[in-house]
Parts: sequence; structure tokens; C-alpha cells
Amino acid sequence: FSLSGRSVRQSRENGKMITIADLFLLGSFLYSISGIMVHQWQPAVASKRGSSVILPCSSSEDAVEIWVWVKHVPGRAFIPVVSSYYQSYTFEKGAEESNLEIKMNQNSFNLTFKSVEASDEGTYYCGVYWYNHFYLGDGVFLFVSDSPTVQVQQHYLLDPASEGDDVTLNCTVVSGGCAGEHSVYWFRHGTPGSQPGIIYTHGDRSAGCEKNPEAGSSTQSCVYHLPKRNLSTTDAGTYYCAVAACGRIVTGKGARLEVTGESQSSNILLVLLWRRAGTFIYYDAVIFTEMSWLQFFRHKKRSLQARKGRLLLELYAVPTLINQRRMTRRS
Repeated sequence: FSLSGRSVRQSRENGKMITIADLFLLGSFLYSISGIMVHQWQPAVASKRGSSVILPCSSSEDAVEIWVWVKHVPGRAFIPVVSSYYQSYTFEKGAEESNLEIKMNQNSFNLTFKSVEASDEGTYYCGVYWYNHFYLGDGVFLFVSDSPTVQVQQHYLLDPASEGDDVTLNCTVVSGGCAGEHSVYWFRHGTPGSQPGIIYTHGDRSAGCEKNPEAGSSTQSCVYHLPKRNLSTTDAGTYYCAVAACGRIVTGKGARLEVTGESQSSNILLVLLWRRAGTFIYYDAVIFTEMSWLQFFRHKKRSLQARKGRLLLELYAVPTLINQRRMTRRS
């Protein structure tokens, strides 16, 4: 909590201003005992702008010395609203004192908004400091029903994409309570240190919009798409969807797009090529083997034919030689 504050009431004993620092210094001298229950009976309260609303808070123990109210808005730190010490309470810096009122007794510390504004929307926690321990209630959400609201939701990409792939980034915009169109922009933040830049602006802002029957006729939900075709590694980065509506700009949390070096389709093509190449190699081996055997048999056939010729020649030459020898002896 902030240590600076403006005293609304002064201590009855010495008339000096009491700050939160004084309260926690006092608490450091106390010893710990069993827990205390802090009750916030309503989880949510709806109110229109200009209306009065009370956020009640009570404790299971009497004579609580220190009370606090803090506000929390999603995405921001806790904001101190008011703190008390005995019967003296202090509104913290930034709190609209003119629009707030405290009603307290020994075991309750109720916060009243005299005229609710749109900026008052948020979750309010009541807490007590009791014997060196700090206890918070469950909180109550103050909903300003007629305030203009804009919510931007982006869906995460669970799996990294590959080069050459196609992906579509989605952005859901829920708006209500304000008339007129809204503008939608896409930003990309690439390498660390680089500045985000506008990469796309939606022209037809009414496309894909529909009324939300659960939230009333004034609330509508719109879905916008950013298609990315034939991805490359330069497309990697965090993509943000930003909406200008209801007099303010709201940006989504971003969707991280990771692009790897090889595409899945390229891997499949490579496998097919290897299979085709393997088929060709197999048939080439079969053909080569058949040709080898054919050449072997042809060579074998020529060898047999040559041996057969020599054999016939020998068979023809032997009788001739015998006759020649007989004629020589007779003479």
C-alpha cells in the first residue's frame, strides 16, 4: 500500500495524522494468534452510472484496529483506496474522496460510492490487519452495467508453423454501451528491440459481427481474421490486435507465431521423392541383374558353340590323319 495519505479524521488522543506506516509499525510489535474471517457477502454488484452503491465488509472479531479497501483491475497492480486505524480513516492518493464514504463500527467497514462512474468498475477487496497477520476477503466485483465496454480476445497458436504453410490469426472483439463503428488494427512485433508496426487495417468492420443475446441488445461480438499465406521465417513474431472504440484503444495480449525452417509439405514431398528414387533404384537393380545374367548366358552359349566347333573339327581331323598315315605305310 502507499505510505502517503491524507487524514480525514485525526486521532482523538494526540491530534496527529496517522499513516499506513504507523499502522504496520504498530502491528510489528503484536504477536500472532489464530486467524480471523473477513466477510464480503456479495461476489458481484451491478450498478448504473450515477447511482449509489454500498460494498459491505465485516469481520468475525470485534474491535479490529486496522481496515483497508483495495481495488484491482485485470492487468494492473492493486490500488489502495482507503485505510483505517481505530476510528480514524484515510483515503489514499488517487481515490475520489468526494465520491466515497466510509461507515464503520467495531466489526464492519463499509465502502459507499455516492455516484458510480465507469472508472469505478473493478474488483474491491476488504482486508484487516490482525495480530501481525493480514487477511483479505473474497472480493466483490463492481459492474457498471451501462458503461461502454470493449474486450479484445486473441487465441494462442499452440503449434509452430513451417515455411510455406498457411495460418490464420483470429481476434474477437466484444463491445457494448457505445454507438458507432470501431476500428481494428494488427501490429507485429518481430525481433527483440524492434518497434511494432501496423501491418493490416480491417476495412469492412461490420463483417462477422453478431449481437450477443446474453449480454443485451447493445452488446455485439465481432470476429476478425488475419490470413498469412506462404509463411517464411521473417513472418515470425507476436501479432497484436488493437481496437479503437468507445473513446479508447484496447489491445489484445498478442499471439506468438513461430516459423520453423522446413515446411511439412516439403518433408512429405522429400519422402515421396525418396520412395520414388528407391523404386527406380530397385527396378534398375533388377534390370541390371537380368542384363548381367543375359550377358553371362550369351557368353556361355558362345563358349559352348566354340567348343562344339573345335570338337567337330577334331572329329573330322582324326580320320583324315589316320588315312594319311595308312597311305604313307603302304608306299
